[in-house]
Amino acid sequence: MNRRSFLISAGIVGAFTSIPFARAGAPAAPLLLNGAYSLWYNRPAVAVGPGGFLFGYVTSNGEVLVSAINDQLKLISTSRIHKFEDASDHGSPSLIRVPSGKHEGSVLACFSNHSSPLMCSRTPSSQASSEWSKARVIDSGRSTYASLAALPDGSIILMHTQQERIGRHPSGEWRRVVARTTKDGGDTWSEAIMIAGEGAGTFPYSTALSVSGGGKCAMAYAIYSAAEKRHIGLTVVVTQNAFQSKTEIPIDLGLEAHHDTVPYETRWISDSVIAVSYSQVSADGKSALSRLVTVDVDTGRQLQNVSVLPVAVHTYAGGAAIEASGKSLICSPVTGGLVRKYLDSDTVEEIVTAGEYSSPWVFSAGSQNMLVALKNPYVKTTRDFGADILIMPLS
Repeated sequence: MNRRSFLISAGIVGAFTSIPFARAGAPAAPLLLNGAYSLWYNRPAVAVGPGGFLFGYVTSNGEVLVSAINDQLKLISTSRIHKFEDASDHGSPSLIRVPSGKHEGSVLACFSNHSSPLMCSRTPSSQASSEWSKARVIDSGRSTYASLAALPDGSIILMHTQQERIGRHPSGEWRRVVARTTKDGGDTWSEAIMIAGEGAGTFPYSTALSVSGGGKCAMAYAIYSAAEKRHIGLTVVVTQNAFQSKTEIPIDLGLEAHHDTVPYETRWISDSVIAVSYSQVSADGKSALSRLVTVDVDTGRQLQNVSVLPVAVHTYAGGAAIEASGKSLICSPVTGGLVRKYLDSDTVEEIVTAGEYSSPWVFSAGSQNMLVALKNPYVKTTRDFGADILIMPLS
């Protein structure tokens, strides 16, 4: 058995238990947070700091939790920042470290349940990772899908959806994706600016926010049609001023435009090239093909649109995580486990040998890249859900 297989088969440990301290220079053993769920829309779910990071998630009984984890993936503490009485798989928080101002270094969390008021909570300082302010309301309407990003001027942008309903029929319900900003670490927020919305019977579904090294902010969305019962189209939206103005770049899906198209992740490859992973879902919702499209945002030119792999579907399509170069992606294939697909060579590398996984995500913690994925996920309904969260170092 090779080193990687040993770490995967023997090194995973449960949350709320101690992980033995690893010797200097040794890779951290993977960590499993039991009974934890994080929705891919609500990213970043992590706030990185010196020596470790905070990770946010929701449990199946509605507890919104944040765990402090050190750089050897040892669980230090877990704090409850809110409790939803009617739990939903949409309730996981997005986290960000305040970049400047009087709250610089504190961690801000924004979250909502499915169609609940949008709320936020914050640590009192960069050192107090287990203390959180009482959650307070940002938007008292029906909100979901919170995503945070830091902008070059030190402000924070928050993207979320607002939902409206007239009567009980789908044709009388709709959503719009909006953005608002804070310049004081979450004390006050601007009015919402609409990013996407097409009226009654439509629901924009977007990726989380992504900011380039040069400060451009982007997301990608598809429109779910209640009449057609599928997600239609794919559009990349780019802004340099927190969506006060924006550039929309429609993606040419060609002969595949009839598929149910579910956007998963947006990542900047350079300051002018953006990559979007999305899933083409079958009409019966039981199978999905992950694809990657790259776009030159300066010219609006589509550079490529390639298939990655068929991905596992656990009620929903889990998608593929884009690595920093844009030349490789990580997903859970239909056969299980987690794999890395190299686009240049078309080769597949096994990362986790077996098991049911979904919703992978890659983030940087210091000099180490970390992989996050849901383990044994199930979503029977938005109120009946569960998973464990795997966090492991990537080689």
